[in-house]
Amino acid sequence: MRYIKTTAATAMGFSLIIAAFLAAVPMARHLASAWWNDPERLPALPENPQVHYQEGAYLHARMVAGLLPAAIVRVEEIHGRRFAYPVTVGVYVAWEAADPLGNPSASGVHFLRHVILWPVLVSIQGQRLPAILTHELSHAHLQSWISVLNFYRLPNWFKEGLAVMVSGGGGAEGISELQA
Repeated sequence: MRYIKTTAATAMGFSLIIAAFLAAVPMARHLASAWWNDPERLPALPENPQVHYQEGAYLHARMVAGLLPAAIVRVEEIHGRRFAYPVTVGVYVAWEAADPLGNPSASGVHFLRHVILWPVLVSIQGQRLPAILTHELSHAHLQSWISVLNFYRLPNWFKEGLAVMVSGGGGAEGISELQA
């Protein structure tokens, strides 16, 4: 009986420590929320099961699904090989749910081998959608061939520069060539 109480108290204490850490450290909170709101847990489009969507983003997901084949072909062509596995694309209505970075100005992100797109990209900034989708798919392609740890060890200038090049400037629309 004493063993059970000690085990339960330890488990509760550990849970409280984790909860306090997640509440106190914003980045940890965002990462936990993004992990919890994994796009693969969302419904998939019947016509393209790679595209998952949050409730209310069905029409946006269909737009993404229409652009996805061309974006995949472009990434594979420039990277010089096929994706190691199909990439899940999540289309969200509320960016807060799946934002691993806590960056409200981001339009899309690559996280845990998924591409996540925010609603502002599809609705207000629709002209950027093909380039940002291709940009994030470039990250996903690169990571599909190396481990997550090795992906994050690569210099940021390389990962971002490659993705911007592959996408024809996607993600760097406000930066001149000289600044880059």
